[in-house]
Amino acid sequence: MRWSVVATVSEPAPLIISFVAASFARGAAEVHLYLDTPQPALEAVLARVPGCVLIRCDAAYWRAAPEGRPWAPSDRQRYNLQRAYDASAVGWLLHIDSDEFLSASGDVALALAALPTSCLVAQVAVAERVYLAAPDPENIFDGVFRRPNPPRLQAQVDAIDGAVAQFLRQGMTSYPSSKAFFRTGRGLQEDVHSARNVSVAEVGTLQGWRLFHFDGLTMQSWISKKQRTLAQQPGWQAFAPARRAQLAAIAAADATQGGLEALYLSIKQLSPERAAALRALDLITPGDLDLRGDLARVFPGLAVDLSVAGYDGHAVSYVARRAEGWLGRIGAGLRRRIRRLRRGV
Repeated sequence: MRWSVVATVSEPAPLIISFVAASFARGAAEVHLYLDTPQPALEAVLARVPGCVLIRCDAAYWRAAPEGRPWAPSDRQRYNLQRAYDASAVGWLLHIDSDEFLSASGDVALALAALPTSCLVAQVAVAERVYLAAPDPENIFDGVFRRPNPPRLQAQVDAIDGAVAQFLRQGMTSYPSSKAFFRTGRGLQEDVHSARNVSVAEVGTLQGWRLFHFDGLTMQSWISKKQRTLAQQPGWQAFAPARRAQLAAIAAADATQGGLEALYLSIKQLSPERAAALRALDLITPGDLDLRGDLARVFPGLAVDLSVAGYDGHAVSYVARRAEGWLGRIGAGLRRRIRRLRRGV
């Protein structure tokens, strides 16, 4: 059973290269990368890897789209995922982000082949990276993983997390829901986490497998991501409670870097007591990734800087992108209306 990975990416090279290495090391037949921003040096490295399919999402690419380039990143992901799914020549397609890594144990192809033919969507549970001590400055993939808590444990988990519980949804700073493999050739209408035209009976779970999510690969990248949201999405006050609380805290601490870093560590770095309490509920797992080994196997001889300083050196200035956010949103809306008028929609 052949399977492939698809992702829309705009992250720094060390993460994307590690993502590609891990995907092929898990047995993917192909890795389809939709490049949301051009990175010529990175593309030159990846173009030499058999099965790595690069699609540059430049102006020409979006001119061919019925409604042009969507302003929202999630809409661009949906569009790219659907294109990859409709053209796929393998049995299953996994849609994830470049900061998400599939568990390294077992054989994915055998697990997919064992699913009943009625299963069109195979969900994979997520776990999110947290720290047991100060982040290792030489390893952006440092840490252990926290599993989403079931709703029945919410009150107990909130008591463990204390003041930072307001920032978490089932223990996650990002999303607690699954990502999915999609069975190809079945006319699915894709969404980021699942498909829109499937029944409950057609959705299964890939038992024993997990996605390890590095939400906020470094402290600075997590802070910058939140600052970009504040700058580009004026309606953030209407977000879900945990995400809104994160952004409000970032906005309140924005004047001091020390305050921002303290906020990040209060959420992501577990005290021994907090870690022990979560372990007692079976919510902490060490993970089984060997990303340096994956890099050595897929990119032999390539030196990849996995230090925090090296990664943060690629950071985008989100202050400079404030105008881009507003103007991009307005421009995308106008282009969409014009194209719809031309099509008579």
